[in-house]
Amino acid sequence: MVSQYRIRAVLAGTLSYLLVVLPVVQAAGDQALGRVVAARATTLRGVAVPASETVLSGDVLTTAGEGNALVELSAGSRVKVARSTSVRFIRADGMVQAELLSGALVSEAAAQPSVAVVTSKYTFEASGEGNSRYVVGLEQKGMAIAAIKGDLLVKTRDGSGTYRLREGKYATIDASASGVPSGDGQTDQTSGGGAQSGGGGFHIGPIPPGWSVAILIGAALAAGVGVAAAAESSSPSRP
Repeated sequence: MVSQYRIRAVLAGTLSYLLVVLPVVQAAGDQALGRVVAARATTLRGVAVPASETVLSGDVLTTAGEGNALVELSAGSRVKVARSTSVRFIRADGMVQAELLSGALVSEAAAQPSVAVVTSKYTFEASGEGNSRYVVGLEQKGMAIAAIKGDLLVKTRDGSGTYRLREGKYATIDASASGVPSGDGQTDQTSGGGAQSGGGGFHIGPIPPGWSVAILIGAALAAGVGVAAAAESSSPSRP
């Protein structure tokens, strides 16, 4: 008869094996969404990012005050993560979603858009095929977005509305906003909170001439205050 000590030894060995193997199997089965190809003062899954690291669905990437990161995703898409930013990458609805938790990022694509940036209220994605580049910034006072290359679709998370921010335009969005402006985005506007459009809290205008992506990111990190002020100061004076 096999002794109880031997049975316990076999069970202990099996348990140890499972504890080691199962996490590896689970990690191998996770969805790889892309890779961090450049990073400074950045963590992924709470661990400092080395020179190159695979991004899995559900991973949170965070940059410090002096940090930044570049994440290459599928189909020629990539995300530039600015300083003091936290973003969660997930796969949902056939696309990679970059859930912006704080800070600012730039989304770029060279073909069919395969990445959407989401916040608690809105989804942002390129409007069609071809090169696209846009900025999304999130701060306690609100948000700032800019369509640098190609039009940007702004969709409410509850499906109640969509707005097209035209190439070369920016928008600041108050923290209290919940809907989107009415119209097709052809004209600049400051929405006044009318119940019909549901777009109260959007302030839209042209990106100031000469502004680089770095300046736009800085303004986005300040909830677009810098963008709005520059746009106002750069507008022609009235007689």
